[in-house]
Amino acid sequence: MKFVDEYVGKFLITILALFPKKGNVRSDRNIRKILLIKFWGIGSITLSTPLLVQLKKLWPSAEIHYLTLESNAELCSLIIEINYLHTVSLATAATFIRTLMRVILALRKHRLDIVYDLEFFTNISAIVSFLTGTQRRIGFVNSHKKSDKRKLLYTETMEFKGDIHVAKNFLCLANPNAPIVFPEFRSPVAVNVLNPDSLSVILNINAGPLAYERRWDMNEFEQLAGHLIMNHKAHIFIIGSREERGYVGCFASKLKNNNSVTNLSGKLTMAGLVQLIRSSHLVITNDSGPLHIASAMNVPTISLFGPETPLRYGSLSNRHLTFYAGLWCSPCMTVSNLKTVNCINHTQCMKQIRFTEIKSTVDEFVDSLRCSKGSQEIRSMVQMII
Repeated sequence: MKFVDEYVGKFLITILALFPKKGNVRSDRNIRKILLIKFWGIGSITLSTPLLVQLKKLWPSAEIHYLTLESNAELCSLIIEINYLHTVSLATAATFIRTLMRVILALRKHRLDIVYDLEFFTNISAIVSFLTGTQRRIGFVNSHKKSDKRKLLYTETMEFKGDIHVAKNFLCLANPNAPIVFPEFRSPVAVNVLNPDSLSVILNINAGPLAYERRWDMNEFEQLAGHLIMNHKAHIFIIGSREERGYVGCFASKLKNNNSVTNLSGKLTMAGLVQLIRSSHLVITNDSGPLHIASAMNVPTISLFGPETPLRYGSLSNRHLTFYAGLWCSPCMTVSNLKTVNCINHTQCMKQIRFTEIKSTVDEFVDSLRCSKGSQEIRSMVQMII
């Protein structure tokens, strides 16, 4: 997919850029229909929601359209600010082309006023923004990548800033001075796991197929889970997608104290996951989507970073603890290299985060959660291993 997007996409952009940009751009006072494009990542989609809040403030009566992959539809259905959801399928190449053409035709009929392309590097999203026929098209550009042709199809561009959070990058497309404010998720299901006699902890040992290198070692997670159960009376809820059931099942079989462990891998809908996170005391996770969902709901988090940096994707919860080794080779996942991990250091960025070395910091953080339970006390800690 990256190969096709990189080379076929560049060719198509070069062709489309030959067509003149005609039509009148509607003034800001008359904005009625807005489209946002974000194909990949439930985490990135969640981080785009503060931009939706800002757009609703700027144009309260405007319709918000959102284009994403079919696999992200359930999450988007929980986002109140989205009025119309459009999806494409990656089931097969033919299905992708068919659904994409159908969506483009539908979007052209809507006569959109603005398109915000929230992808950082994909050519297909820039192509789609152009083919919608919208006269005002806003997207990111990467001046560090000489071959970046996306700017040829936009009417307005912004340089992606690697030194600020992704949520802030999204906001800068509309208002760089706006605060990061997450909207509420819809609550179609009721899940309550709180137990006054235990600490409800969600454990996500997974990381999406974009980069499995983001996974912390399973044995380290095992020690952490066991410690929380024995020393903090924690009940561990292990989560994961259907595709991750085998990996999670192997991990769950290693844990003792089975009465204190619930394996929910492959069993939760997205709505169920959101409610589970909302009702938990703490979410412990690799750099992945559940971290950003927890962050959006201001649930305390402990996160582990390696290939990517928490500077761009770290938790925004008021109470969070982040472990990041900060090696000379990190981060190796960047916008410039299409978010591809080409590890030359045997994933030392994750291996050098060892439970024995972070245990006391984790204990301090968990104890602080108990002390501040029910309060708005801000508790943020970043533990640099090196």
